[in-house]
Amino acid sequence: MVKAYQNYFKHLGNFSGTASRREFWWPWLLNVIVGYVIMTILFNIFGMNVTRVLNFQPGKETFLASLINFIIFIANWSLSVRRLHDTDRRGWWVLLWYVPIIGQIWLLIYFLLPTKKNRWNDRLA
Repeated sequence: MVKAYQNYFKHLGNFSGTASRREFWWPWLLNVIVGYVIMTILFNIFGMNVTRVLNFQPGKETFLASLINFIIFIANWSLSVRRLHDTDRRGWWVLLWYVPIIGQIWLLIYFLLPTKKNRWNDRLA
């Protein structure tokens, strides 16, 4: 789990190569479950107003939240592309995320598929 999360940030913005199911799901789950809790704790430590961020009101809190979310967005986007490569699909399939419901279910299925021998690496050769 720790190794997967380290690789998540090590390969931040890397859209080439592959990511196994373990490398994909641990960071995703940790970001979803723990991400908002950590952000709330950080905001409280620094005396920032979480309500202002959630209501998208301008201020230093909104900027910090936007910056954190942008970094995580890029990391998740590149991780998703690498996961698709691991199932021998092109990274462009990640755009299905923006097709409501059907596209997200389709991607979920792809993300759950096992690793296939593919053109992006030969680790199964």
